[in-house]
Amino acid sequence: MSKIRVGIPTNEKVFPEVQKILIRSTMRHPEQEPRQFIVRADDTEYVFARMSEIARLTLFGYIDCGFVTWDCWTEAIIPIVCQRSGVGAWIKVPQALKEFSDLCRCTIAFIAPRATRLDGISSENGIVHGILRHPKSRGQARIATRFPCITEEALSVRSLPNTVSYAKHPMSGEDILNQCSIDTVDGSEELYVLLGAADFAVVQIETGQTLQVNNLQVIQEIMWSHLLLVGAPNHQAKKFAACLR
Repeated sequence: MSKIRVGIPTNEKVFPEVQKILIRSTMRHPEQEPRQFIVRADDTEYVFARMSEIARLTLFGYIDCGFVTWDCWTEAIIPIVCQRSGVGAWIKVPQALKEFSDLCRCTIAFIAPRATRLDGISSENGIVHGILRHPKSRGQARIATRFPCITEEALSVRSLPNTVSYAKHPMSGEDILNQCSIDTVDGSEELYVLLGAADFAVVQIETGQTLQVNNLQVIQEIMWSHLLLVGAPNHQAKKFAACLR
């Protein structure tokens, strides 16, 4: 195999799963020193970074392929695929070269306190109707999330990969977004809802225990996520993907 650059996420939950994949694929195990970003092993350069950084570095071609989750990858590519102008016009969006559907599984969903009235939300009409019927604070429903692009796309009722299917709303996506305020936060979106800083939150759910302990509920799933290898469809990346087990 000719030289290849591979992104390895430093996320404490994803990194061990990627290690197991490399070990069972009989690839040389990258041993990272503290604060070391790049580790060379034979013909492979392993780049250690956060998943969001791996997604962007892969997207712009600085690494050949990288391990990310569907939600992270979707959040990264939405601005590119939805705005094919300027810098996005010349980018060829990398592909999902291999999926690991049993690893790092989670759901991205809208949540709210259990006391929130859900009479405007059902499997037939979806989250958009419920948000538009929700008592507005300062004229808008406030949504806290680490996934602003996914949230905006879901409210605009455009299709996303791995998304839950629900009916379209008669209002335009722009009109719907004018009824909402999407606040980007670094994490613990649930806390913003509990403290009244947001009416809804879009969160990553693995077991649902955090919601249960804090008396919160899922009001609409948006998409499912799991681990995958993304990369440019070149010979090196495809060959690396084919070796993974």
